[in-house]
Amino acid sequence: MTNTTLYDQHFDPETQEINDAGRVHLKWILLYAPAQRRTPWVQAADTPQANQARLASTQTEAVAIAGNTCPAIALRVCQPYGGSAQEVDLIRRSYLESIPVPRVSYVPQNGSSGGGNSGGNSGGSATPQGGK
Repeated sequence: MTNTTLYDQHFDPETQEINDAGRVHLKWILLYAPAQRRTPWVQAADTPQANQARLASTQTEAVAIAGNTCPAIALRVCQPYGGSAQEVDLIRRSYLESIPVPRVSYVPQNGSSGGGNSGGNSGGSATPQGGK
């Protein structure tokens, strides 16, 4: 049911007409969703007038896509899962901006300069043993 629902973002907020994203999603529902799950659902709006506008717009578009064989479109009282891409992007950017700058504290021990070689090779050639 979630995959075959047209949510708020699929409609123009002013006119409640189905938008391009809604048309693409409706086309997927009518042509590619499993036959037993092809009922398009429309998320209920805040007013009965908006609901009627959404249903009428979706029905008109469904007939244009699938002809007179399209299933009935039903109203659904629900909330979408997740958020808009804009909201997700804003949250991600805020998170990335709040990460502190990495700091590594280094305190030399016993007056050591920290750059010594503890491998036993006391200078000279860096050629491995047995090399030419």
